[in-house]
Amino acid sequence: MLLVVLLLIVFQKIYHWFNNHGLQKGRRAGKVHTIKITAATPSSRVSSLCHLYSKKYYETRVKEHVDQELAGQNLDEGQRLTIINKHLARIFENESLAVKEEIRQLQDEERRTKDKAKDIDKHLANGASLTAEQLLV
Repeated sequence: MLLVVLLLIVFQKIYHWFNNHGLQKGRRAGKVHTIKITAATPSSRVSSLCHLYSKKYYETRVKEHVDQELAGQNLDEGQRLTIINKHLARIFENESLAVKEEIRQLQDEERRTKDKAKDIDKHLANGASLTAEQLLV
């Protein structure tokens, strides 16, 4: 009998707790939060000429020079990057004007693409609708 009374008391405490703290309906539910989904904003920085040169020509023109200097050395990541950047700058500086102009054109194209993406993001943030032609980058 005592066990039954204790169980009823425990049950009532649990019942009242869930009524007060449970599913939160009605006035006590609190404010409903809305979620606004936006496209990720692109980085505003345009890649440097050396970075674009590295993307395009590292494997064919720079890698063997870097591998020769790094051969047999046990360096940390910072030291490796210093060596890579040293060779990259030297080799890019000695490139022909045609290659440098090609890299500048890549940089200009990247700049135009980023500017267009920024404009699209501004329009979307203001709630404007864009046609498919306007969305083409």
